[in-house]
Amino acid sequence: MSNVSKVQLKDLAVEMYQGINTVADKVQYYDEGVKILQAKHITKGYIDFSDARNISREDYNKYKEKYQPRINDILMSNIGTIGKSILVEEEQQYVIAWNIFMIRLKESVYARYINYYFQRLEKINYYEKFMTGNATKFINKTTMAEIEFLLPPLKEQQKIAEILSSVDAAIEKTEQVIAKTEEVKKGLMQQLLTKGIGHTKFKQTDIGNIPIKWKLLTLESLCERVTRKNKSLNDNVLTISAQHGLINQAEFFNKIVAGKNIESYYLLKQGEFAYNKSYSKGYPFGVIRRLDRYEEGILSTLYICFKLKDEQTVTSDFINNIFESGLLDSQFVGIAKEGARAHGLLNIKVADFFNIQIPIPSLEEQNKISEVIKVMNIRIDSEEIKLKKLNEVKKGLMQQLLTGQVRVKVD
Repeated sequence: MSNVSKVQLKDLAVEMYQGINTVADKVQYYDEGVKILQAKHITKGYIDFSDARNISREDYNKYKEKYQPRINDILMSNIGTIGKSILVEEEQQYVIAWNIFMIRLKESVYARYINYYFQRLEKINYYEKFMTGNATKFINKTTMAEIEFLLPPLKEQQKIAEILSSVDAAIEKTEQVIAKTEEVKKGLMQQLLTKGIGHTKFKQTDIGNIPIKWKLLTLESLCERVTRKNKSLNDNVLTISAQHGLINQAEFFNKIVAGKNIESYYLLKQGEFAYNKSYSKGYPFGVIRRLDRYEEGILSTLYICFKLKDEQTVTSDFINNIFESGLLDSQFVGIAKEGARAHGLLNIKVADFFNIQIPIPSLEEQNKISEVIKVMNIRIDSEEIKLKKLNEVKKGLMQQLLTGQVRVKVD
């Protein structure tokens, strides 16, 4: 390919180093101060500071010269989920920890183009072959420095980045629509699932005021536990995603992280439920989801699996909406009061879980409530399909433009 050179990262970077070793440097954390960025705070295209910790202003002044990113620096996670990267586009006061590489490029290279190149490498699992470590995988600086790039002329780099940025803008706009619709849906669910439709009289219960005609029943009276083992050796290994529900691990993680002995896993059938009692972003007491995507799937025995006894008292759609709404969180506070273990698994006993109380209206009202929520779900699903198509477009463009399969014309 004319005018396209193959270069290594060490040829493009002015500086490249890891952040502060918080253990070796005995860094102290405070309620107030300056944020220290960890690898987990690098999310899709932006930095999520929501649970970032603070170092003192004195420590910040000591570290900022070397460890505070500048505009056009690229930050990349080098441990755990390796390869997540972002381009720094605005100056803020924060420093980076040891599990992040900070890459400062030469002015002759367009940083946005290189960041898109990193994104493509992550999508094709490029870093897998370079990972070292046992329990926790990481990639070292020497290996990073030798990563190869196809580098067209500067103006072509800028044009490619401009094309990909336009798709990113459409993706971001669609994500915002989804987030706003989800917010509206959540408020609607909170209203419908506690106040119902057209009620004026309410009664006080252990979980708050509910319509006077509604019942309050335990999960145990409505559901039974599922503990069937995977004797058929079904290999559809599932995980729970707050956004996508019960989904195949390979589809969600791009790899299978199940243990070898899948015969001991629980076999879940379509329409049955599973509870992952681990903290998830936005779901501090874990996530309960119904299996909708597949006829069957298997789950680790760390999950609590269950199914409705029948639909004479409560419909599957209604109770599924209860689980998604977050209305049960106040009850989880009581049964999870011992806190979480170091790996984030909540210490919730099975008996306590099934003793949770569920507000139950008549079947007619359940169906009316579910229909209203279904309309919101259809809107969200439509935007999700649009988002998936946009991501496929971006993936295709990255493959064509960043590998030189298709060259762009530059004015």
